[in-house]
Amino acid sequence: MGVYIIITKGSLVPGGGHLKGDFLMVLASILWALYTVLSKTQLNKYSPLKVTTYAMVTGSLLLMPLAPFFLKVHELRDLSAHGWGWFLFAVVFSIVLAFFLWYRGVSRLGAARTMVFQYAIPVFAGLFAWLILGERLYLSQLVGALVVFASIALVRRS
Repeated sequence: MGVYIIITKGSLVPGGGHLKGDFLMVLASILWALYTVLSKTQLNKYSPLKVTTYAMVTGSLLLMPLAPFFLKVHELRDLSAHGWGWFLFAVVFSIVLAFFLWYRGVSRLGAARTMVFQYAIPVFAGLFAWLILGERLYLSQLVGALVVFASIALVRRS
């Protein structure tokens, strides 16, 4: 409910020209939950590091056929050393380390107790959009953030 309040800025019905985006966000959450629950069986057999490796390799292989349609080689060629540094930072910390820690959480806490932390992502996305991009922050979004963090606290107690 907290994420819904954040996404819709407190409106009871999604919309405002963002219905497709709102739908994709909900669909992404459902698919991520399914992915996490299904990964639990792998974590019963393998370490979080191995599951992360398998997920990265499999995902890369599945995306490779699409690369020619979306990859603009000149953009990679034109990257400065500074740009390559940020690219590597994003790959290592935002993808590899984040996936490893996620699987470690699923392995230790279980899928259901780990999944609740996913709902903090829109809260921090909104916060950083406000801090870095100067986006407007709505009171209803702060209320939604409180609902999210209260939900996380409730799950952590159980």
